[in-house]
Amino acid sequence: MLDAFTLPAPLKEVVKNIVYDKINGDSQELRESLTLLKKSKSEIENKIKNNKLRFADGVIDEDVYKTALELNQEKLNKTILEIDQVNKELSNSDSDIDAIVEMCCKLGCLWKESSLQVCQKLQNLVFPDGILWDKRKGDYRTIKTNKALELIAEISSNYKKEDEGIQPSSVALCG
Repeated sequence: MLDAFTLPAPLKEVVKNIVYDKINGDSQELRESLTLLKKSKSEIENKIKNNKLRFADGVIDEDVYKTALELNQEKLNKTILEIDQVNKELSNSDSDIDAIVEMCCKLGCLWKESSLQVCQKLQNLVFPDGILWDKRKGDYRTIKTNKALELIAEISSNYKKEDEGIQPSSVALCG
């Protein structure tokens, strides 16, 4: 069943470019989010600083100062966590493109050569809602397939149909 997701060699670079464009598009959104988060962090830090000055000058009393400081510190901590998360997502994206495409090109091989735990993760990746057995037909049934992998399977199938019987060698053969 996983062999349906095997990508013909001539399509490997095309799919790699599609994945790269998708990841970089998402990365651009993340970079914009990071810019907004950094601006928000700076504004919160300025509010904290201004409240300290207002308290020191006697403009606000201690209760108001502590309440404002507590609220702004919560906002600042939340913003810092969000910045860390966005930074983590940005740093992981570009380095994984080759690995993503390589894995998608050899799902059948991975299944045959992997441990039970890897096979379970692979099954959950490809079929997030699981695989069912149809007793009447004596065959398996899937409810939902990972959309990205479904697209790869469709591209591969269309390529093979257009190639009119000439089967291209698949990428990353087992062994």
